[in-house]
Amino acid sequence: MVEPDNDKMAPEMTGKQFGKYRIEKLLGRGGMGEVYLAQDTALNRKVAVKILVLHGDEAMERFMREARAAAKLKHPNIVQVYEVGSHDKYYFFSMEYVQGGSLEDLARDKTKPLSPRQAAQIVNTIALSLNYAHSQGIIHRDIKPSNILIDQKGSAFLSDFGLAKELTGIERSLTMSGTVLGTPDFMSPEQARGDKREIDNRSDIFSLGATLYFAMTGKPPFESDQLYDTLDNVVKKDPVPPSRISQMIHKDIETICLKCLEKDKTGRYQTAEALSADLSRYLDGEPVSVRPKGPVTKIWQRARKNKTASLSVFGAVLLVLSVAIYGMVSHVRTSGKIETWRRQADEYFVQKKFAEAKSICEKALGLVPDSPDIKVLHEKCAAELKARDELRKKSKSILDRANIARTPEETIIIAEEALAADPSCGEAYQAIAYAYKRKRDFNKAYEYFTKAINATPELAYSYYERALISEYLMGNEQDALKDYQKVIEYDPNSYMGYLSKGRSEIRFYKYDDAIKSLNKGLALGPSVAELYYLRGWVYMMKMEYDSALTDINKAIELKPDYTSAYMDRAKIFAARKSWNRAMSDVNMAIELNSGDAEAWVLRGSLFDEERQLDKAIGEYNKALELNPKSSEAFHNRGITYAKLGEKDKAISDFTEAIRINPLSIEAFHNRGMLYEDAGEYALALRDFNKALELNPQYADSYAGRGMAYRDQGDYDRAMKDFTAAIRINSRHKEAYFQRGKAYFNKFLLNEAFADFNAALEIDPQFSEALHYRGSIFAVKGEKAKALADLTGAVKLGVSNTNIYEKLGGIYFELKDYRSAADAYAKSAELGNMNFSAYNNLGASYVELKEYDNALKSYVKAVELSPGNLQARKELLELYLLGEKYDSAIGSCTVIIKLSPEDADIYVTRGALYAQVGETGKAFADYDRALQMDPRLVRAYYNRGIDYVAAGEYGKAIDDFNRALEIEPDFENAYCGRGDAYRKKGDYEKAIADYTTQIGVKPDTIAYHARGWCYAKRGEYGLAIADYDKAIELNPGDDKAHNNRGEAWLAQNDTEKALADFNKAVELNPENPECYDGRANVYAKKGMYKQAVFDAEKFIELVPEDPRVLEKRKLVEEWRKLVKD
Repeated sequence: MVEPDNDKMAPEMTGKQFGKYRIEKLLGRGGMGEVYLAQDTALNRKVAVKILVLHGDEAMERFMREARAAAKLKHPNIVQVYEVGSHDKYYFFSMEYVQGGSLEDLARDKTKPLSPRQAAQIVNTIALSLNYAHSQGIIHRDIKPSNILIDQKGSAFLSDFGLAKELTGIERSLTMSGTVLGTPDFMSPEQARGDKREIDNRSDIFSLGATLYFAMTGKPPFESDQLYDTLDNVVKKDPVPPSRISQMIHKDIETICLKCLEKDKTGRYQTAEALSADLSRYLDGEPVSVRPKGPVTKIWQRARKNKTASLSVFGAVLLVLSVAIYGMVSHVRTSGKIETWRRQADEYFVQKKFAEAKSICEKALGLVPDSPDIKVLHEKCAAELKARDELRKKSKSILDRANIARTPEETIIIAEEALAADPSCGEAYQAIAYAYKRKRDFNKAYEYFTKAINATPELAYSYYERALISEYLMGNEQDALKDYQKVIEYDPNSYMGYLSKGRSEIRFYKYDDAIKSLNKGLALGPSVAELYYLRGWVYMMKMEYDSALTDINKAIELKPDYTSAYMDRAKIFAARKSWNRAMSDVNMAIELNSGDAEAWVLRGSLFDEERQLDKAIGEYNKALELNPKSSEAFHNRGITYAKLGEKDKAISDFTEAIRINPLSIEAFHNRGMLYEDAGEYALALRDFNKALELNPQYADSYAGRGMAYRDQGDYDRAMKDFTAAIRINSRHKEAYFQRGKAYFNKFLLNEAFADFNAALEIDPQFSEALHYRGSIFAVKGEKAKALADLTGAVKLGVSNTNIYEKLGGIYFELKDYRSAADAYAKSAELGNMNFSAYNNLGASYVELKEYDNALKSYVKAVELSPGNLQARKELLELYLLGEKYDSAIGSCTVIIKLSPEDADIYVTRGALYAQVGETGKAFADYDRALQMDPRLVRAYYNRGIDYVAAGEYGKAIDDFNRALEIEPDFENAYCGRGDAYRKKGDYEKAIADYTTQIGVKPDTIAYHARGWCYAKRGEYGLAIADYDKAIELNPGDDKAHNNRGEAWLAQNDTEKALADFNKAVELNPENPECYDGRANVYAKKGMYKQAVFDAEKFIELVPEDPRVLEKRKLVEEWRKLVKD
């Protein structure tokens, strides 16, 4: 949240404690709520706390709707809700505090006005966050500049979801029942009309367009002094184009803005994502998808409002315009064409291109046969051509002697004589150029081939020879490509032109063009091995391996010692993982030419693929012995070093490869990948950009650069690069996968799912794609599919803390707790600092009842995240389960520090203090809990229980009474109060309470206790009936058996009494009362030896019991009776 201009209206709450929040100052006030800057004392962070100040069910519902809507959304550019609750009868929610200002503040700041570009960047960010909200089923309905927050770094955040503003007489933000929803200056026409059924995501797009308008111009698009005038303008009037307010506003951004502000929803952008795409195009300097309305469009829109009048006027205007325009266009076209031809003919004549000039004159005379100046020019051209033909005949007769010249020098002399006869004889220049080529003076050769072309443009071989010099000696490949095209133009029946052009196109990565050229070459030269080889190489680069193999096999058939063809066929076999066939071909290449460093490099790469990395390094070293300047050897050795984890050596080798060959695209790319992996994004982007500069069609570097952008959070650029990689190579699995990850990070799960599927269609063994697709299945609740994908990914080698934690979660939901525990244990092992893994592992062990293991896991979890309340409470439960009361008390104390307003935890600690005998501390904790929450039933109950233990039965009864007053169906309180009455000797009230509890919830303890009271009153039949019921409910209750035995004994039924005492001893051999009761039965039956044994066992178990002295006397008497 952002701060207001002043805090004159700040209430008394400033400076006070509100739950765990210490209120610092008022940030803003709306119709329903007040927003404060506060300190979260538990987590020690700044938050914004919004408190509902209006009363009534409707206000509370709207307030909670806003909280629920915002809490549902988890997006980096949406203000995050932390907690929703109530305190001191006030509803509130806490949220992320955005320190800075709002877009409204920025737009109104005249000292630093926003540029249209800055406005577009902010609105683009909000459009993406809004698109996410729409995808979650949330429509904001109150988009406006004040609800867009800008932090101190310039990041934008969308706030105030749920339309929680009401018209209170102060602000114009309203939620008027039965009328309009939104803020008038920025609302859509359907909102202004109060037509709630028409409000959808496109209403938000209209408001965002109005916000963009405000950000660029400093004023709303439909501003008026009166509220309802503003509403009327929204519905009926078009906004003033922003460029009329500020000349800085470009037409493209204006068009985007006005597209959003269309009155008809169907005319707006249909999604916020589409709006964002156009804003991104504008920001990147690319054409946007929409165009400004033309006058016809505007007339048509007006016509729709007044159809009869407008259509008649419009039709008449069009008819008149059509007739007039046709006449003008016809005249202008003819005169324009003649003038153009006249200028071209003049230019050709000056350039002495008489044939071209004559041809154009003839076309012009076909349209204007009586034009005198064109007739004159035509006649001059004909005369010049006739004179030239005569000179050409003379020159060629001289040049024929060059065919028998013995040296290049003689050729030059003869050709110069021919040029003296006809200076325009291109063949003479060509002869001189060939002479210089024989002399290896390639600069002179280039000069004279150029003169030959200038003199006679039809000389195909001059173009060809000049192209070879340009391409191989001057490195001017662009000029060479143009010359090869000329060769084809002037000698279309020669395969050499197409071969050379195709080879040059390959250098420029124009693979489709190259295939077309080579196809034409093969039609003219079907037995030329190089044509097959080059086409096969292109297919290989396009990963069309079947076609590549067909062509390269044909090249080897035509030329069995074609070393390069064997090497490229080996590369194709390697791509198909046919390692033996690949190695066979590369071995053949080395056999044909053992000094070819490139062949050793290729064999090294095969060893690398087979993970024989040391052998691969040896092959690359051999290649570098043969050619110390082999860029490829350095590059491939760098790849192997990277796999060995020696990244510094890898970067060094890539750098050397680049130094030797600055055009090594793969070296730039692979060095960029290492930098990207190390998080050095600037260096990575530098290398990817260079690779793409060298080859704009290099899909891998688009994918790599996309990763660098994505890992920096620049998803827009990342998406463009991944998509570019896929456009270039539709089977680029890594590009699909990386784009899928970007979508996944942006919560666009359907788009991510489609990309992971595409990657897996290309490579079903793509382990990471399986991992991520499995994660999406898990999110969607499709557990079986998620399990199949994630376990498949693990089998293929994915081993990280995240995947095992996801597997653990699925197993846990399926109640397969053993598998869940195994997965969480593996997750914890791989990520030793992973709190979540240990926390979930503890939960799995609890379900398995392996409490010691659970305890260890939760101890580790709270070590990693000491402030996590849930983990602390789970640990507390385990301490209680294991009766580790001191540790449990320690856990309670920590929880109280983390959550001092949690009254219930004081009750738990109080009960634990009582358990270890520290009753003073126990009562202090109960009292503290009841101060915090006077209606906390559990506190009254536990304090009552401890009062009973302390013998303070009156206080105990008061506490149980209060507990039952608050919660009349709290059955345990009846039992507790019954115990207090029983201890006081008031058996009648005790029996009444036990009876009430039994009526609410039949319970073995209540039956047992009531039976005891009946026995005390001598009502043994009723007592035995209750003991029967207690034993029925809990056959393992040794005390119930013992007490029933006492009742039977009181009724002189020694056989039944003996059976019960025997069962009690069987159930609990450490219960002294069973031995005492059985001793009495044995004595009554005259079985004194057995009576002595049981009595001595009773004394052994409770030597301090007051009854022991009397029991010793009986033992002595029974011993005498045994002797007798």
